[in-house]
Amino acid sequence: MRGGGIEGEAQAVAAHHPAATPVMVEGGTNGEWFDVHERFHQALLDGCGNEQLLSAATTLRDAAAIYRHWAHPVGHDYGRNVAREHEEIRRAAADRDAGLAADLLARRIDRTAEALRAVAEDGEPGSGAVGPVSRESAVPGVSA
Repeated sequence: MRGGGIEGEAQAVAAHHPAATPVMVEGGTNGEWFDVHERFHQALLDGCGNEQLLSAATTLRDAAAIYRHWAHPVGHDYGRNVAREHEEIRRAAADRDAGLAADLLARRIDRTAEALRAVAEDGEPGSGAVGPVSRESAVPGVSA
């Protein structure tokens, strides 16, 4: 992230324009969204400048793809504002605030995991305490 320049930032913005790629569409999850989502996060990773770290992170992202696909239909985590979450990460990346970007990403991963864990443990969607990633935006200028 710190090694990424304006080109990397432009790729991240272009890769995930929230108005063009809603997560949900009439009838279910937007299949195109997953491709856009992957490009957004890959654009962020591409700025790391460390090939070994990039390889490890990409491998982990690939392994977790199934959970992203299950988050809505199985985990029923409909109350989150994915566009806002991504905008917060994009802004942290643009500000070269790796600590904040990592924290925001960890919250996203934890929330998806918790939604699915609640179903696995209790057998019912929404039975876990899955709340908003944050009540207030973590990045100034991004409203909840």
